[in-house]
Amino acid sequence: MSTRIAVLSATVAAVALLAAPAAQAKTVTANCRGNDNRCVATLALNGGQSNTHVIINLTGTDMELRGVHVLPRSDQGAFNLSHQTFRLGGSQYRALLSAVNGIGRFRLTFTFKS
Repeated sequence: MSTRIAVLSATVAAVALLAAPAAQAKTVTANCRGNDNRCVATLALNGGQSNTHVIINLTGTDMELRGVHVLPRSDQGAFNLSHQTFRLGGSQYRALLSAVNGIGRFRLTFTFKS
Protein backbone atom coordinates (compact mmCIF):
# COMPACT_ATOMS: atom_id res chain seq x y z
CA MET A 1 0.00 0.00 0.00
CA SER A 2 2.81 2.43 0.81
CA THR A 3 4.32 1.84 -2.65
CA ARG A 4 1.01 2.87 -4.22
CA ILE A 5 0.95 6.05 -2.14
CA ALA A 6 4.52 6.89 -3.11
CA VAL A 7 3.78 6.35 -6.81
CA LEU A 8 0.58 8.39 -6.54
CA SER A 9 2.43 11.21 -4.74
CA ALA A 10 5.14 11.26 -7.39
CA THR A 11 2.53 11.35 -10.15
CA VAL A 12 0.65 14.23 -8.49
CA ALA A 13 3.91 16.16 -8.07
CA ALA A 14 4.84 15.63 -11.73
CA VAL A 15 1.42 16.79 -12.92
CA ALA A 16 1.63 19.87 -10.69
CA LEU A 17 4.99 20.79 -12.22
CA LEU A 18 3.65 20.40 -15.73
CA ALA A 19 0.50 22.37 -14.98
CA ALA A 20 2.32 25.28 -13.31
CA PRO A 21 2.68 28.27 -15.63
CA ALA A 22 6.21 28.83 -16.86
CA ALA A 23 7.88 31.91 -15.45
CA GLN A 24 7.72 34.54 -18.14
CA ALA A 25 10.98 36.18 -19.04
CA LYS A 26 11.04 39.93 -18.56
CA THR A 27 12.43 42.29 -21.17
CA VAL A 28 14.18 45.57 -20.41
CA THR A 29 14.85 47.92 -23.34
CA ALA A 30 17.04 51.04 -23.43
CA ASN A 31 18.28 53.45 -26.08
CA CYS A 32 22.00 54.14 -26.19
CA ARG A 33 22.94 57.85 -26.05
CA GLY A 34 25.82 59.18 -28.06
CA ASN A 35 26.91 59.11 -31.70
CA ASP A 36 28.05 56.62 -34.36
CA ASN A 37 31.42 56.18 -32.63
CA ARG A 38 30.48 55.89 -28.94
CA CYS A 39 27.30 55.52 -26.91
CA VAL A 40 26.27 54.76 -23.33
CA ALA A 41 23.11 53.07 -22.05
CA THR A 42 22.04 52.89 -18.40
CA LEU A 43 19.56 50.44 -16.88
CA ALA A 44 18.10 50.77 -13.36
CA LEU A 45 17.20 47.28 -12.11
CA ASN A 46 16.27 45.21 -9.07
CA GLY A 47 17.98 42.12 -7.75
CA GLY A 48 16.45 38.73 -8.41
CA GLN A 49 15.88 39.41 -12.08
CA SER A 50 16.68 35.99 -13.43
CA ASN A 51 16.11 35.42 -17.13
CA THR A 52 15.65 39.11 -17.94
CA HIS A 53 16.26 39.92 -21.59
CA VAL A 54 18.25 43.13 -22.05
CA ILE A 55 17.84 44.94 -25.38
CA ILE A 56 19.87 48.08 -26.12
CA ASN A 57 19.27 50.03 -29.32
CA LEU A 58 22.63 51.41 -30.44
CA THR A 59 23.33 54.71 -32.20
CA GLY A 60 25.39 53.09 -34.94
CA THR A 61 26.38 49.76 -36.45
CA ASP A 62 29.53 47.69 -36.00
CA MET A 63 29.90 48.80 -32.38
CA GLU A 64 31.53 46.67 -29.70
CA LEU A 65 30.69 46.41 -26.03
CA ARG A 66 33.68 48.00 -24.26
CA GLY A 67 32.49 47.81 -20.68
CA VAL A 68 29.69 47.20 -18.19
CA HIS A 69 29.85 49.03 -14.88
CA VAL A 70 27.60 48.51 -11.88
CA LEU A 71 26.55 50.90 -9.12
CA PRO A 72 26.83 50.37 -6.25
CA ARG A 73 30.26 48.86 -6.87
CA SER A 74 29.69 46.34 -4.07
CA ASP A 75 27.28 44.52 -6.42
CA GLN A 76 30.01 43.84 -9.01
CA GLY A 77 29.77 40.05 -8.83
CA ALA A 78 26.03 39.83 -8.19
CA PHE A 79 24.87 39.67 -11.80
CA ASN A 80 25.68 37.73 -14.95
CA LEU A 81 25.20 38.58 -18.63
CA SER A 82 24.98 35.62 -21.02
CA HIS A 83 23.82 34.93 -24.58
CA GLN A 84 25.23 38.27 -25.71
CA THR A 85 24.57 39.01 -29.37
CA PHE A 86 24.26 41.90 -31.82
CA ARG A 87 21.22 42.00 -34.10
CA LEU A 88 19.63 44.18 -36.76
CA GLY A 89 22.88 44.70 -38.66
CA GLY A 90 24.80 45.41 -35.46
CA SER A 91 22.52 48.21 -34.30
CA GLN A 92 21.00 46.28 -31.40
CA TYR A 93 22.68 44.54 -28.46
CA ARG A 94 20.89 41.69 -26.68
CA ALA A 95 21.80 39.70 -23.59
CA LEU A 96 20.24 37.56 -20.89
CA LEU A 97 20.64 39.02 -17.39
CA SER A 98 20.58 37.08 -14.13
CA ALA A 99 20.89 38.96 -10.84
CA VAL A 100 20.86 37.48 -7.33
CA ASN A 101 17.92 38.19 -5.02
CA GLY A 102 19.66 39.94 -2.15
CA ILE A 103 21.20 42.93 -3.93
CA GLY A 104 18.25 45.31 -4.14
CA ARG A 105 18.29 48.14 -6.67
CA PHE A 106 21.35 48.56 -8.87
CA ARG A 107 22.36 50.33 -12.06
CA LEU A 108 24.21 48.89 -15.05
CA THR A 109 25.99 51.22 -17.47
CA PHE A 110 26.93 49.79 -20.86
CA THR A 111 29.58 51.52 -23.00
CA PHE A 112 29.82 50.78 -26.73
CA LYS A 113 32.46 52.00 -29.19
CA SER A 114 33.10 51.42 -32.88
